[in-house]
Amino acid sequence: MKHRLGTIIIFICVALTFLPNTYAEYFFYTPLYGHSDYVYCIAFSPDGSVLASGSADNTIRIWDTSTDKTKKILTGHTKRVNALAFHGSSENSGLLLASGGEDRTVRIWDPVMGNTKKTINTNAGPVYSIAFSPNGKLLANGNSDGSIQLWDYNTGNSVKTYIGHDGPVTCIEFSQDGEMFVSCGNDGTIRLWHTKTGKAVRTYVGHNGLVRNVEFSPDEQTLISCGDDWTIRLWDINETEAKTIIKGHEKKVRCVALSPNGRILASGSDDRTIRIWDTNTGSEKQKIGVGSSVACMDFSPDSWTLAIGLWNGTIKLWDLNTHNMKVLRAPAEDVRKTVVSPDGHTLASGCQDGTIHLWDKTTGKTKTILEGHTKYIDHIAFSADGKMLATGDGYWTIHLWDTETGNTKKVISPHTEDLWSIALSADGKMLAAGGRDAILPTWNLYLLVRQFIDINSDNEEPIGLYDTKTGKRRKILLENTSIIDKLAFSPDGKMLASSSEDGKVRIWDAKTGRTKFKLPRHIDDVDFLVFSPDSKILALDGEWKKSAIRFVDTKTGRIKKTFSGHKVNVTCVAFSPDGKSLASGGSDGSGRVWDISTGKHRKEVYWYRRAIDNVKFNPDGKQVVYGTVDGNVLLWDIAATTNTSEQK
Repeated sequence: MKHRLGTIIIFICVALTFLPNTYAEYFFYTPLYGHSDYVYCIAFSPDGSVLASGSADNTIRIWDTSTDKTKKILTGHTKRVNALAFHGSSENSGLLLASGGEDRTVRIWDPVMGNTKKTINTNAGPVYSIAFSPNGKLLANGNSDGSIQLWDYNTGNSVKTYIGHDGPVTCIEFSQDGEMFVSCGNDGTIRLWHTKTGKAVRTYVGHNGLVRNVEFSPDEQTLISCGDDWTIRLWDINETEAKTIIKGHEKKVRCVALSPNGRILASGSDDRTIRIWDTNTGSEKQKIGVGSSVACMDFSPDSWTLAIGLWNGTIKLWDLNTHNMKVLRAPAEDVRKTVVSPDGHTLASGCQDGTIHLWDKTTGKTKTILEGHTKYIDHIAFSADGKMLATGDGYWTIHLWDTETGNTKKVISPHTEDLWSIALSADGKMLAAGGRDAILPTWNLYLLVRQFIDINSDNEEPIGLYDTKTGKRRKILLENTSIIDKLAFSPDGKMLASSSEDGKVRIWDAKTGRTKFKLPRHIDDVDFLVFSPDSKILALDGEWKKSAIRFVDTKTGRIKKTFSGHKVNVTCVAFSPDGKSLASGGSDGSGRVWDISTGKHRKEVYWYRRAIDNVKFNPDGKQVVYGTVDGNVLLWDIAATTNTSEQK
């Protein structure tokens, strides 16, 4: 039961003990994407051909370890899946999978066919741990009330209940002969039980706080445990005090795994590292950064592969034998945001798991996967030259990336709550960020005082301007409005346009931070703000009809013209490089190209899969590149009046 929460990284560790003692933030691995929420538990089948993962999305995924693809999705739990355990062989349909959930049930599955064979209602609270006896006849589960229940698998009847832990039982593991099993829990204790009598043979005390994981060594003479006190402890099974205490992690150690051959001890922690330890001396042999809290891990039966779960819900595979990296694309349902680069050659897609995929438009293949965020990606912005990418997650972290190397240039955390919008200046030197209760608590206090002094004032939501080189805030723009949800710099870098949820639009002087114009209030929030190449026009959706496109003179702040023609909401627009044409995309998947001088649309195309999220002209102005909300790309040769599509 080496589980609990997150992504799954699989190390192939044949020669791991010979690797140098180095820190690698990102090694070669294969990421598997599928779950839409945290992965809480993972388990290999006895023959190592199948990997199962359970998640807070209430599903269990069965992965083929040879192809790295999902074979089955098991549904039935109504709340998160906390624990998994295999028994048997995939031959002759003899493979079984047991799962325990927050919904207080234990379920037995045929993972090959994907159907439920048996459901047991424990009536003892959420199930946090589960294990088959070696012969597969008995099944034990640990509950939130501190009890451990033993069931007859064939009949589903209760055999025995073990009482001793004071609080949730986080892990259970049987000895090889099934005569004993070991458990640990929130009460900080480890207990060795006699299976038949139900008596606790021995209690091990030493951890200061919750014990997350415990398991037998291959010879069953040692117990290995880890806990919230940042330590890993090795216990002689006949002694109640730890013989070795391993320290090194800087936060809670959530999981530990000893390879079946007994040569490799691995641990995972909230400090976002995996560590490899010398089992004889307790010294650290290797430290590997994984960019997210480690949740769960499990070795394959042959000791060649280590599965590791992270908080961000993805699964990664790392082959240490070949050191090759395979990149599997995120499924379409995991893509939350797509943006096309200024030159139209690259598509950036932000995913549910916190990764950003950079795709080559010509080949349709992944160029780079950017990792560092721990939550879903909602905001993406390129610099004008395409060399810098800014990404923001659903909370408050912004990463600045070098798109050529894939390295993080800077991490900025500007907001105390949600991040709603970001924009990069044309020269890439300035970042604007808007959100809820932005900037710093001291500013929130200032805003609160302002509201008491001026009874008639609205809530003020600040926009932060940051130096992308240093990451430091240079200026704060205060807006009497609600959440800032759209931002755009003018190409000349002199202006910043902002819009808010309540429909207010402003054009700011980017240098002084003062308001230049306030535009007429929208009936609803604004879907897009785009400057013309010469910075003289700002395009935004209609004041009353969101299917219209308005053009604002940035010198006077007045509406110059309005285009109408889309049957549904216009979601995005882009000016051609010469400023003479405008491409637009709609929520129904339609695209249009307009002649700005006449206001008439010259061409129209329909992309029926999903709403269009982003649009760009190629530098030569002859091709329009559309990105859809589900990660697809539409390439439209407007000169030839044909369109082609590339699904990402």
